[in-house]
Amino acid sequence: MIKKIIVGILIAIGISFLIQLDKADRSIIYSRHTDKEEFEKFSFFKTDEEVKEAYAINFDNPEYLFPRAIVKTIKIYKNSFLISRLNSRSLDVNEILGLINDPNNFSWDETIWTISDSEYIIRFFDAQDTEVGVFWFCVDNCFMTESIPFSPSMKFGAFSKKGIERFKKITKF
Repeated sequence: MIKKIIVGILIAIGISFLIQLDKADRSIIYSRHTDKEEFEKFSFFKTDEEVKEAYAINFDNPEYLFPRAIVKTIKIYKNSFLISRLNSRSLDVNEILGLINDPNNFSWDETIWTISDSEYIIRFFDAQDTEVGVFWFCVDNCFMTESIPFSPSMKFGAFSKKGIERFKKITKF
Protein backbone atom coordinates (compact mmCIF):
# COMPACT_ATOMS: atom_id res chain seq x y z
CA MET A 1 0.00 0.00 0.00
CA ILE A 2 2.80 2.45 0.89
CA LYS A 3 4.55 1.56 -2.37
CA LYS A 4 1.45 2.59 -4.35
CA ILE A 5 1.23 5.88 -2.46
CA ILE A 6 4.91 6.64 -3.08
CA VAL A 7 4.59 5.75 -6.77
CA GLY A 8 1.47 7.95 -7.01
CA ILE A 9 3.27 10.86 -5.36
CA LEU A 10 6.30 10.45 -7.65
CA ILE A 11 4.05 10.37 -10.72
CA ALA A 12 2.23 13.50 -9.53
CA ILE A 13 5.56 15.27 -8.91
CA GLY A 14 6.79 14.21 -12.36
CA ILE A 15 3.65 15.47 -14.09
CA SER A 16 3.81 18.76 -12.14
CA PHE A 17 7.46 19.14 -13.13
CA LEU A 18 6.63 18.60 -16.83
CA ILE A 19 3.80 21.12 -16.66
CA GLN A 20 6.08 23.73 -15.06
CA LEU A 21 8.79 23.11 -17.68
CA ASP A 22 6.21 23.53 -20.42
CA LYS A 23 4.90 26.74 -18.87
CA ALA A 24 8.43 28.10 -18.57
CA ASP A 25 9.17 27.17 -22.18
CA ARG A 26 6.11 28.90 -23.62
CA SER A 27 5.99 32.06 -21.49
CA ILE A 28 8.13 34.54 -19.60
CA ILE A 29 9.01 33.36 -16.12
CA TYR A 30 11.98 35.62 -15.54
CA SER A 31 12.38 39.32 -15.00
CA ARG A 32 12.55 41.42 -18.14
CA HIS A 33 15.03 44.02 -16.93
CA THR A 34 15.28 47.12 -19.07
CA ASP A 35 18.59 48.91 -18.71
CA LYS A 36 18.54 52.51 -17.53
CA GLU A 37 19.57 54.05 -20.86
CA GLU A 38 16.91 52.15 -22.82
CA PHE A 39 14.24 52.97 -20.24
CA GLU A 40 15.06 56.66 -20.44
CA LYS A 41 15.08 56.61 -24.25
CA PHE A 42 11.67 54.91 -24.55
CA SER A 43 10.06 55.85 -21.25
CA PHE A 44 6.30 55.83 -21.06
CA PHE A 45 6.36 58.79 -18.68
CA LYS A 46 6.13 61.07 -21.70
CA THR A 47 3.24 62.06 -23.95
CA ASP A 48 2.14 59.57 -26.61
CA GLU A 49 3.62 61.74 -29.34
CA GLU A 50 7.00 61.91 -27.57
CA VAL A 51 7.03 58.14 -27.11
CA LYS A 52 6.17 57.58 -30.79
CA GLU A 53 8.90 60.04 -31.80
CA ALA A 54 11.46 58.23 -29.61
CA TYR A 55 10.51 54.93 -31.27
CA ALA A 56 10.57 56.42 -34.80
CA ILE A 57 14.01 57.97 -34.31
CA ASN A 58 15.34 54.51 -33.45
CA PHE A 59 13.58 52.42 -36.14
CA ASP A 60 16.84 51.99 -38.08
CA ASN A 61 19.21 52.15 -35.13
CA PRO A 62 21.32 48.94 -35.45
CA GLU A 63 21.56 48.79 -31.65
CA TYR A 64 17.81 48.03 -31.47
CA LEU A 65 17.30 45.79 -34.52
CA PHE A 66 15.61 42.59 -33.44
CA PRO A 67 17.00 40.35 -31.94
CA ARG A 68 20.22 42.33 -31.38
CA ALA A 69 22.37 39.33 -32.32
CA ILE A 70 23.43 37.45 -35.44
CA VAL A 71 20.79 34.85 -36.23
CA LYS A 72 21.57 31.56 -37.91
CA THR A 73 18.28 29.67 -37.45
CA ILE A 74 14.66 30.63 -36.89
CA LYS A 75 12.03 28.12 -35.80
CA ILE A 76 8.31 28.56 -35.41
CA TYR A 77 6.27 26.59 -32.87
CA LYS A 78 2.56 26.26 -32.29
CA ASN A 79 1.87 27.40 -28.73
CA SER A 80 0.48 24.03 -27.64
CA PHE A 81 0.37 22.53 -24.19
CA LEU A 82 3.25 20.05 -23.66
CA ILE A 83 3.97 19.55 -27.38
CA SER A 84 5.20 22.98 -28.50
CA ARG A 85 8.78 21.88 -29.13
CA LEU A 86 7.61 18.83 -31.08
CA ASN A 87 5.79 20.77 -33.81
CA SER A 88 8.47 23.18 -35.02
CA ARG A 89 9.54 24.10 -38.51
CA SER A 90 12.28 26.39 -39.80
CA LEU A 91 11.67 29.78 -41.38
CA ASP A 92 13.82 31.89 -43.70
CA VAL A 93 16.07 34.11 -41.57
CA ASN A 94 16.23 37.07 -43.97
CA GLU A 95 12.50 37.15 -44.66
CA ILE A 96 11.48 37.02 -40.99
CA LEU A 97 14.09 39.53 -39.79
CA GLY A 98 13.21 41.83 -42.70
CA LEU A 99 9.54 41.67 -41.75
CA ILE A 100 10.05 42.13 -38.00
CA ASN A 101 12.53 44.99 -38.36
CA ASP A 102 10.32 46.94 -40.80
CA PRO A 103 8.11 49.38 -38.85
CA ASN A 104 5.64 49.50 -41.77
CA ASN A 105 4.53 46.01 -40.75
CA PHE A 106 3.35 47.25 -37.34
CA SER A 107 0.75 49.78 -36.22
CA TRP A 108 0.69 52.09 -33.22
CA ASP A 109 -2.25 50.20 -31.73
CA GLU A 110 -1.91 49.34 -28.06
CA THR A 111 -1.77 45.67 -27.21
CA ILE A 112 -4.03 44.25 -24.56
CA TRP A 113 -3.29 40.56 -24.32
CA THR A 114 -1.09 38.10 -22.53
CA ILE A 115 1.54 35.81 -23.97
CA SER A 116 -0.62 32.82 -23.08
CA ASP A 117 -3.06 34.14 -25.74
CA SER A 118 -0.42 33.74 -28.46
CA GLU A 119 -0.99 31.12 -31.10
CA TYR A 120 2.63 30.78 -32.15
CA ILE A 121 6.16 31.33 -30.89
CA ILE A 122 9.16 32.10 -33.07
CA ARG A 123 12.58 31.43 -31.57
CA PHE A 124 15.79 32.91 -32.94
CA PHE A 125 19.08 31.01 -32.55
CA ASP A 126 22.69 32.01 -33.12
CA ALA A 127 25.48 29.83 -34.61
CA GLN A 128 25.96 28.05 -31.26
CA ASP A 129 22.23 27.16 -31.21
CA THR A 130 21.69 29.53 -28.28
CA GLU A 131 18.32 31.26 -28.19
CA VAL A 132 18.89 34.99 -28.78
CA GLY A 133 15.29 36.16 -29.22
CA VAL A 134 11.67 35.12 -28.88
CA PHE A 135 8.62 36.49 -30.69
CA TRP A 136 5.07 35.58 -29.60
CA PHE A 137 2.14 36.39 -31.87
CA CYS A 138 -1.37 35.53 -32.93
CA VAL A 139 -2.77 35.76 -36.44
CA ASP A 140 -6.47 34.93 -36.16
CA ASN A 141 -8.35 38.18 -35.42
CA CYS A 142 -5.73 39.30 -32.91
CA PHE A 143 -2.57 40.49 -34.70
CA MET A 144 -0.78 41.16 -31.40
CA THR A 145 2.90 40.52 -30.79
CA GLU A 146 5.40 40.44 -27.95
CA SER A 147 9.14 40.05 -28.18
CA ILE A 148 12.28 39.65 -26.16
CA PRO A 149 14.34 41.69 -26.67
CA PHE A 150 12.30 44.83 -27.24
CA SER A 151 12.64 46.56 -30.62
CA PRO A 152 11.17 50.00 -31.44
CA SER A 153 10.46 48.90 -35.03
CA MET A 154 7.59 46.77 -33.64
CA LYS A 155 6.02 49.93 -32.24
CA PHE A 156 3.62 48.96 -29.42
CA GLY A 157 3.25 45.36 -30.58
CA ALA A 158 0.42 45.12 -33.11
CA PHE A 159 0.76 44.04 -36.73
CA SER A 160 -0.52 46.44 -39.36
CA LYS A 161 -2.85 45.03 -42.03
CA LYS A 162 0.08 45.03 -44.45
CA GLY A 163 2.28 43.33 -41.86
CA ILE A 164 -0.16 40.54 -41.04
CA GLU A 165 -0.70 39.77 -44.73
CA ARG A 166 3.05 39.72 -45.38
CA PHE A 167 3.56 37.61 -42.26
CA LYS A 168 0.91 35.09 -43.32
CA LYS A 169 2.52 34.84 -46.77
CA ILE A 170 6.04 34.30 -45.39
CA THR A 171 5.00 31.81 -42.72
CA LYS A 172 2.40 30.13 -45.00
CA PHE A 173 -0.57 30.46 -42.63
